[in-house]
Amino acid sequence: MLEVRYVGRKGTFLDTSLLNYNSPPPGPGPIQPRRPFPALGEIRMWSSNGNSNYNAMQVQYEHRFARGLSAKRSKRDRRAAAKICSPAYPLFSADQRQLAEGEMPLP
Repeated sequence: MLEVRYVGRKGTFLDTSLLNYNSPPPGPGPIQPRRPFPALGEIRMWSSNGNSNYNAMQVQYEHRFARGLSAKRSKRDRRAAAKICSPAYPLFSADQRQLAEGEMPLP
């Protein structure tokens, strides 16, 4: 018996907020003068423009022998990606994708 399954999930408008945009760099001394905007405290930049995509194909083969014996083999191929295009994350460009660890990139 052969079974083939597809699993997919798409996420849109995911939270890409940066909790403290005014974080000081590490170092000795008082925190407030080291902040990018010393006159302000913590700044939360709210954004919800992230996207995610997950696709997987699952294949399972089962062979039944005589006297109730059987053998089973399963295989799963999966791909996942998340796209962040938020000014709250200046390190990521609009086209850069973060891949889940151990996943294959989407074409």
